[in-house]
Amino acid sequence: MKATPATGRKPAPWRPPTARREFLAWLGMVLAALACGSCSKRPSPPRPYVALVACEGSRTVAVVNLAELRIVRTIPFAHAIVQVAARPRSHEFYALSSAGELSAIGFPKLNVLWTKTVSRAASRMKFSNHGSRITVLDPVSGQVTVLHSTDGSMLRTIKVGQGVHHFVLLPGGGRLVATDTATNQVLIFSTGSGKLLARVGVGQAPESLVMLPSGSKVFVADSGDDAVSVVDLRSHQLLSNIEIGAAPSLMALKPDGGELFVFADATATMSIIDTSADDVEQSLPTAKGTVAALFTPDSTRLYLLSSLDRLVTFLDVNSRSVLAAVPIGAAPTSEALTPDGRFLAVADRNSDALTILRTNSPGLITQIPVGEGPVDVVIPGWLSPR
Repeated sequence: MKATPATGRKPAPWRPPTARREFLAWLGMVLAALACGSCSKRPSPPRPYVALVACEGSRTVAVVNLAELRIVRTIPFAHAIVQVAARPRSHEFYALSSAGELSAIGFPKLNVLWTKTVSRAASRMKFSNHGSRITVLDPVSGQVTVLHSTDGSMLRTIKVGQGVHHFVLLPGGGRLVATDTATNQVLIFSTGSGKLLARVGVGQAPESLVMLPSGSKVFVADSGDDAVSVVDLRSHQLLSNIEIGAAPSLMALKPDGGELFVFADATATMSIIDTSADDVEQSLPTAKGTVAALFTPDSTRLYLLSSLDRLVTFLDVNSRSVLAAVPIGAAPTSEALTPDGRFLAVADRNSDALTILRTNSPGLITQIPVGEGPVDVVIPGWLSPR
């Protein structure tokens, strides 16, 4: 599948694979994986890493000792927690509430260091790669707030517009790139001055976006055009529109930046894009309702969460083959790997639990009750306090 030049005419739309034999082949791999997923012996437990779980319903963050498979501490908050994240180059993590409150928590004491009201509402936060700044998006007021991570003091606010729901930070955090569904544009801001540097027109209804590790290009999910737009962040130009045949619902970039995996809920397909050529290499059937996709650091495996098929699918990236498909709860929302890569933790909103799976011989280990409505999980690699 060739990318369409930004100034040229689009070719006939690609049609997703619907052949019965392709579906049966995929189903056969899944069934075979399910049959052998529980054949191996349970491995030794992971080191006592901590899993941090944001529980929206109970307004808490649960701290789980993964070696002992128990909750070490439950930290209460005044409002529903929508995201938890570990600060780079520190032993601190941050909890963000839907009411726009940001809290910093120290480790291993698990004490709240400070809480700041950033805005009226909030949906996501991101750290600069050195961890000194944190950026919070408030889609209700249409603004982004940049703060010092050490004490939560405000550096500046940036008016981005109420059509902005997704953003990324360039390496170093000096520029912010966002998609604006109201104008069908990519917006590029300076986080230092707060000024708008450029606008680049993309496809209809742009939503999520991913950026190459080098910061040279950004890929945008055009949900209204069944395509992915590619924007050059150096020249601020649209490079191409890559048609995938269905509305992109989720994108996952390999850690090495070489390939982009694009998922389409409507057709239960996965399109794999060569990020250097801006070209679709392959399209494959996948599970329905993929809500999360997580690569191993070496890019050899991909773990997919399906909310409709209620599965965790273990995918061999190089061979594009299903290694296993493990049934899980009704509403998986987020996943995280232990630093050694041997265990996968999945937050399940409906079961109010954290599901732990082994990865070397795929299978379910246990489910740990953590609180009402878990929506996010992070495993930063710190050893749990006893």
